[in-house]
Amino acid sequence: MSVAADRTALLDRALLPRFGLLCLGIWLNAADTLVTATIMPSVAREVGGHQYFGWSVAAYLMGSIVAGACSGKFSQGLGLRRATAFAGVVYAAGCAMSALAPEFVTFVVGRLIQGLGAGAVVALCYVAITALFPEKLWPRVYGAVAGVWGGATLLGPLLGGVFAAAGFWRGAFWAFVVQGVIFVVAVLAMLPGEKRAESRTRIPSRQLALLVVGVSLIGAAGVVASPATAGICAVLGVAAMAAML
Repeated sequence: MSVAADRTALLDRALLPRFGLLCLGIWLNAADTLVTATIMPSVAREVGGHQYFGWSVAAYLMGSIVAGACSGKFSQGLGLRRATAFAGVVYAAGCAMSALAPEFVTFVVGRLIQGLGAGAVVALCYVAITALFPEKLWPRVYGAVAGVWGGATLLGPLLGGVFAAAGFWRGAFWAFVVQGVIFVVAVLAMLPGEKRAESRTRIPSRQLALLVVGVSLIGAAGVVASPATAGICAVLGVAAMAAML
């Protein structure tokens, strides 16, 4: 099949909603990763936490990596549809938590939960490509959804900036809550419910534990008062990351 024919096939009436579902799942993760780049000054003015700016991104990415690494086993246990829908619910709940946060700790915990949900959503969306599209279209679909990452890199901070300029930074997260709910409804309508065959792949628990410890120590180095303690945290954090690798 030619490239032009592949592109036309993706726009087929039966396949286009499926393609839109995948793009929405990728968008939720990619855009939300950087949305805080433009709203953090507004967040800090309202709930404090200037010194913890880095945690808003670190917590999200840490949750995303951990969930992404575990999503394969998750889908084998629950089935692709239920696992993806559950991940979408977790993501929407994390967004609502950040939107309602009365102080910065709650905001960061919400970001962590968003990362857990979004990381699983993205990983399961890539799994869903093989379930929703014929094999001959897989390369075209993978290439097309990759473009969503590039677009979200620009549009995520722009979306946050629009809400920040309007004096309603919480609205950025409410917007993602709405999109998360739409995603869950679409997943329940479109994805197959059968469980995947069991495999011998394992969750890299030791590596993930070292990652969490390393990120936490490096993050702590930026907020502790004592320079000596900060130096120790930084060294131990780098050592944990090196051990992970």
